Amino acid sequence: MLNITNQKLLKAIAAESVRMTHYTSISETLRDKWIRAIAKGTAMLEGDTTFMHWDRTNKTLLFWSDGSNEIYTIGKECQCKAFANGVPCYHRAMRRLVEQYYDRLEKFSRVSQPSRAAKKEAALV
Repeated sequence: MLNITNQKLLKAIAAESVRMTHYTSISETLRDKWIRAIAKGTAMLEGDTTFMHWDRTNKTLLFWSDGSNEIYTIGKECQCKAFANGVPCYHRAMRRLVEQYYDRLEKFSRVSQPSRAAKKEAALV
């Protein structure tokens, strides 16, 4: 099960993703499709994530879609019809949001943990 505990962080990442997509040099139609995919992916992550799993090693998201009753393994590619037709899919948007979410959580935890040198220095005092 995927565990998104920091909804504020997820929403900040989604907002940043929409902003970045808005300023890319893709067509307006494609841009709007990506923005809708990001919005749907965010909504899915804010809901029930019981049937989602993030594989940190392979950077893939395992996701059961109740709409199609399919299980997707989403990396840079997706097995869905939208991807096969060259259309942005919310599965890939969702995977990218999850990747950025866990990357930021990891970065925050590294920053908040004192370094070895700081720990040694504190032990000497």
